[in-house]
Amino acid sequence: MKKCRLIKITTVFFLFISSLISAQTNFFQTGATWGYSSLEHPDTPFDPYREWLEQSTLTGDTTINNLAYKKLHRHIKETDMQGNGGGIGNIVYFDYSTEYIRFDSLNKKVFYISDLNPIERLLYNFNLNIGDTVPNDSGIAPLIIDSIENISLFGYVAKKYFLITDTSQAGINPEQYIIEGIGGSNGLTILQPHEGFILSSYIVTDLLCFQLNNDVYPTGSVCDVFTRIKENDKNKFSVTVFPNPFQKSFHLNLSSPEKSMTLKIFDIVGKEIYTKLIWDKEEINDFTPSGLFFWKLMKKEELISSGKLLHIEN
Repeated sequence: MKKCRLIKITTVFFLFISSLISAQTNFFQTGATWGYSSLEHPDTPFDPYREWLEQSTLTGDTTINNLAYKKLHRHIKETDMQGNGGGIGNIVYFDYSTEYIRFDSLNKKVFYISDLNPIERLLYNFNLNIGDTVPNDSGIAPLIIDSIENISLFGYVAKKYFLITDTSQAGINPEQYIIEGIGGSNGLTILQPHEGFILSSYIVTDLLCFQLNNDVYPTGSVCDVFTRIKENDKNKFSVTVFPNPFQKSFHLNLSSPEKSMTLKIFDIVGKEIYTKLIWDKEEINDFTPSGLFFWKLMKKEELISSGKLLHIEN
């Protein structure tokens, strides 16, 4: 009798612990907020380009096809920027409120549906292993799970999946990842790859922050991309790289002097091959490899600007 009772208690305890583990990285709850920034990179630094700020929030429950979804509201600010540091042009705000997300806690998968497309699609699978591929919206090339890291996320352990592509796919952002329970670095409802293309330009998106209740990732007081100082600073700050393409050297000009800025250059498969501290105006004359590369200007861990760089042999 005691043995049977002990088995029942142990079973209940095991099921309780299992339910905690399966739910611990389910942050797709009402009030969850994601902040993203996107930057369009034109063919030359003199062409106009656009910047976007997006704040996505799960606002409540709804039922579609007898399945429970969360309503998704996206508020977006689009800013037209003049080329070569010419300043800010037109600013437009718009909203989306016809999208829905479903988190399958049993299978640790996230599904997406919208009023425009009522067919449910798999958005995220948090059961990935190294070597698995991730679907994409562009049809260019699938991304591959290159490595997995356990991170601390609001008191729990979550997996961070780092993504790469094969060498035939140029222009991949080296910091592409998916965080278990949160989603992708390239946009909440956008499948990989990180870059999206509009005509001859390409769009690079980065995750700024995620917030649920008082918890913010990465660390911070609030995930509000429209009121943070970061947005105002970014609109006042510009980076010019010229000539591009270049042969012997290129110049990198900042619209205002900044401390602790770092220029990083990556090859087409995302490997960092060059780094240099930048203050105000710099002539880069010690970068010798030829071909297509991608540069990023960082302030500590924050991405300030990025773009393409083409080095032509003399």
